[in-house]
Amino acid sequence: MIFKKETIGDVLEIIMNGINCKQNKDGYGEKITRIETIAHRKINYQKVGFAKLTEENKKKYKLINNDILFSHINSPIHVGKTALYNGEEDIYHGVNLLKLRVKKHINVSYFNCFLILLFEDGYWAKNAKQSVNQASVNQLDIKKILFTYPVLSEQKRISAKFDILFSEIDRMTLDTEKVKNNIEKILEKSLEKLFNNKIYKERELGSVCKFVGGSQPSKSYFEYESKNSNIRFIQIRDYKSDKHIVYIPKDKTKKFCNKNDVMIGRYGPPLFQILRGLEGAYNVALMKAIPQKEITNDYLFYFLKNKKIQDYIIKKSLRAAGQSGVNKQALEPYKINLPPIIEQNKIVNIIKKIEEQSNILLSLSEKKLESILKLKLSYLKNELQRNKVA
Repeated sequence: MIFKKETIGDVLEIIMNGINCKQNKDGYGEKITRIETIAHRKINYQKVGFAKLTEENKKKYKLINNDILFSHINSPIHVGKTALYNGEEDIYHGVNLLKLRVKKHINVSYFNCFLILLFEDGYWAKNAKQSVNQASVNQLDIKKILFTYPVLSEQKRISAKFDILFSEIDRMTLDTEKVKNNIEKILEKSLEKLFNNKIYKERELGSVCKFVGGSQPSKSYFEYESKNSNIRFIQIRDYKSDKHIVYIPKDKTKKFCNKNDVMIGRYGPPLFQILRGLEGAYNVALMKAIPQKEITNDYLFYFLKNKKIQDYIIKKSLRAAGQSGVNKQALEPYKINLPPIIEQNKIVNIIKKIEEQSNILLSLSEKKLESILKLKLSYLKNELQRNKVA
């Protein structure tokens, strides 16, 4: 069998950026792709933005059947993900993804399988340009990659075999994800039930808890190293020494967090994320929740994770410079049914037991998903390598 060696750029008819326009989440206008649209490597029509487009832009940016969307700017673990558009709904190409369209002598499913293997093998994790919490690749990075392929009829034969196997693997994945979702809903409902007991005294959250925001940068900077990469510090790049510099405020009691402190992520995604386990100086993207003597730290932590307050705070989030953000004025008036400390401890112990069992089940589901993915990748790699493609 004869195989032709070219670059990805040689076999692409189109590689381009999407439209850069102001989007809304209210359903006004046309559906526009976002990074989240292909987070699970399929087009998710619920994870889109909306915008009013001119007829000229509609014509230029409307996706057509067999277009491939490529995540070129994302967190490092997601750069290089792709999704194949099959024309289920009209949707338009947004700026945060690249659009790839292959030439007629290339089977799009076969080509997308090659891109999937490239991602799963960690090519982009190794070769993407890295910055703080973000990685990127450009069109030249993609176009220069070597791509070896057989004649079109053989490409179709191989991709047909993939389609049969992957449909079964996708079904297994969907079933496992449903189990995960059910486990998460059980925990969510348990939290809601435990924290909405009307027999306890109702108080405003601000009367039993203080919220302290992080620091803005100042002229005083000190070098600071952290083993926890999840801490969202104020970071300034020192290009001369190629080190991160982190602002350390003078008042360490207010602007520092310890591992047991309850921290609130003020900006998304995801908005209003409740965190523990962070340690060090924290910036304006985080807010510390400090319990007073009437409420325990654990009770406060789990109360803030309750979906009811989550939904309320997200709706109340203010928009500044085009970004939603949580402030203490939204949190302080929220009503909390506050039992005595001894009852708080009992409730927390119940939650921890439910959480422990849920985590065991979630871990089993994660392992099953991981094994399914390895099966898919193994088959993909063996078949493509056997056909001298990878």
